[in-house]
Amino acid sequence: MSITTTNIEVIRFVRDQISDASNMPQSTAVFSDRMVYESLRSSRASLLERKSRERQPLNHENYQTISCIPLEEVDVVECPCAPRSGCTFRATKWDIPTPLGKFFSVSSIDGSITYSYVEWDKFNRKINGRRAKTSNSAYFTTKNSKRGVKLYLYNDIHKEMVSVTSVFADPIKIHTYPNCDGSSDECIDYLNLPFPIDPDLLPLVYEASFEMLRDRAPASDKLQNESDDTRGITPLK
Repeated sequence: MSITTTNIEVIRFVRDQISDASNMPQSTAVFSDRMVYESLRSSRASLLERKSRERQPLNHENYQTISCIPLEEVDVVECPCAPRSGCTFRATKWDIPTPLGKFFSVSSIDGSITYSYVEWDKFNRKINGRRAKTSNSAYFTTKNSKRGVKLYLYNDIHKEMVSVTSVFADPIKIHTYPNCDGSSDECIDYLNLPFPIDPDLLPLVYEASFEMLRDRAPASDKLQNESDDTRGITPLK
């Protein structure tokens, strides 16, 4: 049985590391909770992205699911300056937060349909190939956007919702993803949200986060030793 670690727990652990290293508990005051979280989030993303790129298995603790994403019908030609083609996709109504690598799974909300991934530049050939007219297979493709990733479905024109599971770059964004009506929960306690990470990888995340913050520490002798540790350090604003 896995134990859920929260954001505030990992933030406090890193703060304690910094205090122990400097022998000055007040030294952590220069780092806001947001700054410490960002160092942890960045360290987690770098580690998991590297493991994914090297095709190493990732534990289920690293994954998150957006269980209900509204879809809308969009023309294949999305440029507002160009004429409509008449051919349409089903696309996610709102951009999905950036995943680390590819989506682990895309399915209907009841799990009865699983969509197969096709790369964007091969999608047109896939849906217009010789077997396309007789195939009942449901496909999805993605395209990067300014706010994340847009997901497109083909061969399933009746679905109104879709579910997505992946390892995401910023876990908090999954909890603040819009509801079906486009609203978001403004009362979320961010500090008590889970920090999704394989427990075996957490020490590596701590180590990377500690190093990142130590390098950004204010211009003072960080370890309170006899050597000058402040050279090359830019003070935090």
